[in-house]
Amino acid sequence: MVFHGAKDKIVPCLYSVELFEKLQNLGENVKLTIYPEVEHVSWTETYNNRAFYEWMFMQEKNEKKIQEYFNFKLYETIKNHFFNSVFNFLQL
Repeated sequence: MVFHGAKDKIVPCLYSVELFEKLQNLGENVKLTIYPEVEHVSWTETYNNRAFYEWMFMQEKNEKKIQEYFNFKLYETIKNHFFNSVFNFLQL
């Protein structure tokens, strides 16, 4: 699950949207929640959100899926997204 505050002035919301889309394109079971009135501290809103726990407890341990998470394609996607996001943010 990816969550972000729409009014975040520290990390642009677009970074979470891009990460969500990349994970979705890899076939991951991922959800995106954007809180319209929240700034950077979006985890507080998330931990108060029943949907977060419903989604979390619906997930099942899958050994094959765990191995896929260590697949370099997924690793590289997340790593590249993170470093590109940080680099772009620092260029502002």
